[in-house]
Amino acid sequence: MLREMQGNNYMNYPQNNGPMPPTTQVTIPHALSACLIDPRGARKAQIRPQSDCVIKFDDQLPSNDRIISKIGMPNNITQAEYLMQTAAKQS
Repeated sequence: MLREMQGNNYMNYPQNNGPMPPTTQVTIPHALSACLIDPRGARKAQIRPQSDCVIKFDDQLPSNDRIISKIGMPNNITQAEYLMQTAAKQS
């Protein structure tokens, strides 16, 4: 899974025996996910390099909510969360 995410060139985590970076997940309502997953993916593409964190949006749940996974060091995850909250407030 991590190797697949490295292909996007946002993160350069060790592929060998290096420690796996922390992952946090949050479930967000459908209405909020629309402001983070805009049609062109511009917001997500902007947040990734600014936070130096891998962000993955899972498929919609039956409730139409989404799970967002953030992979990175704790300070990077905090930055990604801040940027996502800011994007949500601006829309």
